[in-house]
Amino acid sequence: MKLLAHLSLFAILLGFFVAYRCWTIPDTFIFRTAMTGSVYLPTFFPPGAGERLDFNTGDTAPSLIRPDTPPLARVGDYAVYSPAPTSVFCSEHKTLCSQGSNGIFILSGSSRDGQITSSSYARIDENRTSLAHLRKLLNTGAPSQRLFVVSVSGGKKIVEEMVRDGDYFRLNLNKSRVFSKSLLYYAVVLSFLLTEAFFLLLSAPVRGFFHRLHNSNPYATTVLVIWWTVFYACVFPSLFAHDTLIRAANAQAYTDWYSVLYFVYTSFVRIIGFEWIQLLPAVLGLLSAFLLLRCGDMATSACPVWQKRLLSFLTVISFIGNPAVVVSMFSQQRYFLVITVAFFAVSLMFYTYFKLTNRDYSNFYRLMSGVVITAGVAWLFRPEYFALYTIAIVLFTFLLFRERKILRPLRGMAALLVSACLILALKQFIDRALPYHYGFDSQLSKASYTTVSVVAMADPYVCASTPEPRISNAMGHFGPVKRLCAEGPEAFWWQVLTPQANRQSIPALGEMRRITLDDIKRDPMPFLRYRAKTGYDLLNDDIWQMESPYDRRDEVRKFNAYVSDHIRVPDQFGLVRDHPLTRGVARDFTRFYHWEGKKIGIRGLSVVVVVTFLVVATGWTWLTPLFSLLFLAMVVPVVMASPTINWAYIAFLPVWGAFVLPLGISEALIARKQKGRFLSSHFANVIGTIQNFIRFAALSGGGWILDLTTLLLISNTGRVPTVLANIISSSLASSVVFMMARRRIHDGQNDGIFIRTMIYMSYTGLSIGLASLAIPGLVSYINSAGISDSNPKDALVLAKVLVTPPQLICNYLMSRCVARWIFSYRRV
Repeated sequence: MKLLAHLSLFAILLGFFVAYRCWTIPDTFIFRTAMTGSVYLPTFFPPGAGERLDFNTGDTAPSLIRPDTPPLARVGDYAVYSPAPTSVFCSEHKTLCSQGSNGIFILSGSSRDGQITSSSYARIDENRTSLAHLRKLLNTGAPSQRLFVVSVSGGKKIVEEMVRDGDYFRLNLNKSRVFSKSLLYYAVVLSFLLTEAFFLLLSAPVRGFFHRLHNSNPYATTVLVIWWTVFYACVFPSLFAHDTLIRAANAQAYTDWYSVLYFVYTSFVRIIGFEWIQLLPAVLGLLSAFLLLRCGDMATSACPVWQKRLLSFLTVISFIGNPAVVVSMFSQQRYFLVITVAFFAVSLMFYTYFKLTNRDYSNFYRLMSGVVITAGVAWLFRPEYFALYTIAIVLFTFLLFRERKILRPLRGMAALLVSACLILALKQFIDRALPYHYGFDSQLSKASYTTVSVVAMADPYVCASTPEPRISNAMGHFGPVKRLCAEGPEAFWWQVLTPQANRQSIPALGEMRRITLDDIKRDPMPFLRYRAKTGYDLLNDDIWQMESPYDRRDEVRKFNAYVSDHIRVPDQFGLVRDHPLTRGVARDFTRFYHWEGKKIGIRGLSVVVVVTFLVVATGWTWLTPLFSLLFLAMVVPVVMASPTINWAYIAFLPVWGAFVLPLGISEALIARKQKGRFLSSHFANVIGTIQNFIRFAALSGGGWILDLTTLLLISNTGRVPTVLANIISSSLASSVVFMMARRRIHDGQNDGIFIRTMIYMSYTGLSIGLASLAIPGLVSYINSAGISDSNPKDALVLAKVLVTPPQLICNYLMSRCVARWIFSYRRV
């Protein structure tokens, strides 16, 4: 029965998609009878040049003028001709034989409204708008205008006059649609995925999950559902910030820009309907919030009710109050889809881990496979998430062998291996089979795509006061490098380099990349300074994608403001919509999150760091800090390769800021309840050592501030040498830290306090002496290498920062040893 139900739903979905969605409409021509005025695609924003149909010059006449060649198409009383430019007819009617985008076309015929002949036409295609859903065109400036729609290459030829309705002309192009085999393949896969998703939602484990969620958190769940429903209804289908791949998916013009899987995703959405493009990110975000609530339920199962409610409240507030989370769920930009997928995988991973720590082994293999597959999909969207995929595999391998007495390691490893291999096989398929199917040149695309980051890497060398000649010459092969310095790396890549990228330019692109990397290896300081500034700008960028289309439309109407092409593209596809009933609520929602995004920005990173330190220092936590470390580490390669300033490149950081608080607290509560019993003794000792080190580091942080402040105060007098100033400041700070850490952190011995202090101070003198000797050399190197500006204080502070980490590690080890050492003498 289950198989029959699956097959039935699959057949229904596939039949619907084949009947209504797996069709394309060939290029269509719009002919006009009046040479004045303009014709536009219907849009939410006031129409501009991007929406205006580009008619060729041509000519029109209120009479029948027909070439003596056979027509391309004849429908009723109308016929379409395509005479040769050198024909006798064109020599006699030069104005009619005007070349358009597709050559010479002449429409001639008659109706009850009179005779017409026109060669002024505009072409509209699937790359411009969704022809299947195009139902009207806007006419301005020509009251007597008549428009005709012509399609001569489709399944059924169309030559008919459009019906006028006020300022609009109605049309329906579905008569000329053509079946697409490519879309059929997507329809088969999509039908399978939707069928499995439907029955997964109806399965007993999922129903049980939602039942327990509602029983344990009825208020929090209700608030989340109401908030999600109202917000999604207000901004439906999405808030659009950037999505030019709609065009490629609609026209089935294959591209691997951003990622191949994203093209596959937009092709799936093309079948369902582009109005549902934001449904998956929005649903994944909501499910992630539900998983966070369930994690909190498991953590507070033995706690008072008020503590459960408090954790649920913090979870909801940290989720719906984080503008980065809201933007990733409801704003359509390529970078955000992978974030919702990745964080759903992270939430599901924590949920599975918490179930295991609570000795709940139900559906473990299914959950494990779901986590690995979802993390793998995130990797297929963006390569930087390969780390998440790897961590998922390593974590579950560890858990399988940790619980091998209850779980079946062989069965678990088989499920894990199948899930991992499925992702690897899918990667090979989309990297090789899809380009082959579409006849796409992957080698040229890869060579061109990698130069986006290369151009940005070359910027500090090409735009220096003395430009590096080798890079300048390699880049000058494509265009003037002055444009790179004036307009920036991204604009140079789009406007100068990309138009010249072809098979013949692949060696030049490779040579430019090789020279740039060689110069970076030879002299990395300009690159590192430039990237440090890039990272600073990224961390201080605003979360700007949360913008009300109503407010932007008001600005356009009032001030004739510019609307980005990235927003006009979905508008041309009819995806920016006006909802009069929710217009006021949508304005308030988007204004609030826009204001919050400007105020918070990426500085939510501080939440990640602070909360991670707190949860590690107060419980047997390790998984939450591990992911904090992961996302912090992911920033480095992203910043190094960033072609421009866009906070969305590192959006995973502020999004993680909404997850780390509830997950950190939940993991700490579970660990404290079990007192580390779930962890092996060796692993527990490692976690305990990390906790003590972080406590010592936090205590040393205060001492470091005292040290640095004292150093600056003494050195600013100009009477104390740098070496002596560092000795004084470091001695004061280290002695204070040791006296407080001896009992509070190291659980040291009570006897011999004076001797222990003297031993530690002797070590401190040696350590400080070595560091003090190193600081002048570091300051000299920093100044000579140009790492710091001309301000000597900056060089001194940077040198102090460089010597601090090794000092901190040595101080911790030495203070631990001195505090715990058992003296051999016996007190009398």
